[in-house]
Amino acid sequence: MVFEAETANPSPQPPSNGMTPEKKRKLSEPVPPARIAVIGAAWWSQGWHLPQLQRNPDSTIAAIMQRSEQPEAAKFLNLTLETKTQLRERYGVPIFSSCEELLADEKTMAAIDGVIICTAHACHADMGKKFLAAGKHILMEKPMTVDVPEARELAA
Repeated sequence: MVFEAETANPSPQPPSNGMTPEKKRKLSEPVPPARIAVIGAAWWSQGWHLPQLQRNPDSTIAAIMQRSEQPEAAKFLNLTLETKTQLRERYGVPIFSSCEELLADEKTMAAIDGVIICTAHACHADMGKKFLAAGKHILMEKPMTVDVPEARELAA
C-alpha cells in the first residue's frame, strides 16, 4: 500500500504561520529605539516616565513639554522637582512650553514616534486628539478622559 504523501513531489511550503523567509529576515533586523516625547514633566514624569525611558535601550527621550518653569508636586509628597532648565540639561532634549509649540516644530515632530501624555486629566482628550491627528502613537495616563463621550471620540 502506498500513501499519497510518500509519492507526492515535495515542494517548499511557507510555514503554516505565514512566516516567509523575507518576513523572518525583516523581524531579525535591528529595530531602532522608540523616540518618545513626554507631555507634562511633573512628579510622576520625573519620578517614573523620564528615568524609565532613559534606562530603556529600546527608547529615546525625544522632547519634553512642560508649561511652567517649575513643575509642582502635591504638597503632601514633600518633593522638589527639577525645573525645565534642569530637565533640558539632564536629558539633552528640546523642551517646549505647550503642545502647540511642539506640534509646530516640524523637525522635532519628525523625530518623534509617540508621546506619553501625563498632564492634568482634563487636558488628556484635547492633547490626545492633537497628537493622533499629527500621526503619533500615544500612551495616556489614566483616566483617559474625564467623561465617556470624550473617551469614545478619542478611541474612534
